[in-house]
Amino acid sequence: MNIIIPATGIGKRFKEAGYKELKPFIKVMKDKLILDYVIECFDVQNDIFYFIVQECEKSKFEDFVLSRKIKAKIIIYKGEKLGPAGSLYGVVSQLQDMLDEEVIVSYCDFGQEWNYKDFLQFVQENLDAQAIIPCYTGYHPHLLPLENVYAACKVYDNTYKVYEVIEKYNSKNKFEEYHSSGIYYFRTLKLAIEAIKKQIEAKDMISGEYYVSITNNYLENVLCYPFIEKFYQFGTPKDFEYVKEKLNSQDVNNEKVKIQNTIILSAGRGERFLNLNFNQPKPFLPLGNSTIVENIINTLKNVETNIICVGAQDHEKYWENISKEVRFVKPNKIGAAYSYKESCGDLKGDVLILPCDLIAKHINEEFKSLQKECEIIIFVTQASRYNMNNPHYFTWVNGKDGKVDTISVKNRSNDTDLVMIGSFYFKENSLLLEYINKIFQEDIKTNGEFYIDNVFELLIKTHKVGYIIVDNYFSFGTPDEYLENGYWFGLLENEVKNAF
Repeated sequence: MNIIIPATGIGKRFKEAGYKELKPFIKVMKDKLILDYVIECFDVQNDIFYFIVQECEKSKFEDFVLSRKIKAKIIIYKGEKLGPAGSLYGVVSQLQDMLDEEVIVSYCDFGQEWNYKDFLQFVQENLDAQAIIPCYTGYHPHLLPLENVYAACKVYDNTYKVYEVIEKYNSKNKFEEYHSSGIYYFRTLKLAIEAIKKQIEAKDMISGEYYVSITNNYLENVLCYPFIEKFYQFGTPKDFEYVKEKLNSQDVNNEKVKIQNTIILSAGRGERFLNLNFNQPKPFLPLGNSTIVENIINTLKNVETNIICVGAQDHEKYWENISKEVRFVKPNKIGAAYSYKESCGDLKGDVLILPCDLIAKHINEEFKSLQKECEIIIFVTQASRYNMNNPHYFTWVNGKDGKVDTISVKNRSNDTDLVMIGSFYFKENSLLLEYINKIFQEDIKTNGEFYIDNVFELLIKTHKVGYIIVDNYFSFGTPDEYLENGYWFGLLENEVKNAF
């Protein structure tokens, strides 16, 4: 397949935001650039790539082609800034030998998970189509911001036939639209060029540019291929940084260490999920090929430890297929501290306590170092905008150089920007139990319940409490977080399946 990638833009928003590299060459991960994600949408071994670039950027693309060992040609565009369709039209004289060949025109600032072979099969099964537009539909996190609007394909009911492509479409039902990913198949390059010519004659521009999406409106028979699984939106600095953070959070496997006991607290009611008619308790929501709790257990495979799950007694049937020890507690409104004491009061030695709605890399070299210095370690993360806007939902930590100074349960004090994630380490379980008894005796509650968080307000007065900032983690505490982080965590396994 011939893959044409117009890349003549200067990436103005990225330059203004302080990025030094041209947008396609901005690093996403240690060894991957934005442009790597683009070419990996295709067959990098066999497809032929045509990069349309400005003269001043030629050497960068040549270096990229050589280092990736792909079959490619660099085509220089010398015209004014007219967008991807305009730049393709401007270099048609250099593409005369492939006018009758099929082509894919691709934008240069995205990535996606899809079955390229299946798409090519779809192309072969629909030989009457002049053009085919790969699309994604349903839930995709980048669609949530109101300002994020993209090209959408309008199709006739119960068909894939497109009757109009609307660019920058501000739909009231974004998850129901067929959004173009930025890849456009044309039966021949000649068809595409003829359509662009009509587009230019009609001056059908958006902000002074000709979009390839709109080119399809000048063809007769256009189909939509709505089977893209996941989409990586790198279009703006804000979108880029969001995706970059998610893609770099994939390593959640804990490093090798010995801890006598690891407790996964799973006895909560999960009422926010129940109220939305999810079909199972939170720990057993589907995630990848298994469930949340099974994925948590899997992250501990390198840790030499005795894993104990604490579950609600009325959820007993859900635990039948879990191979680890399960201890049940009766449903109660007393709080997690009470549930812990009732189920784990007999444990000796050190203990790592994890929530059932968070998957994170807790054990790393920093943990091993702090473990030697502190009796207690709490795991925190940098507060998100959601944390900041809902401070009463979280426990806030203030400290410096890994040592905790103050803790505020469900109340943000000063200008702290660290929040607990619900995971803790105690060198001696007996110390935790002692302070759970103290909060009972002194009636230290939050919102009418005894939280394990409450013990830290007493502990920091007499004990050395350390903290570790966790970067690689996925929270599933709310239905919205489950949808969003399930989407990204699914990159490690398979597609996350909705539980409702």
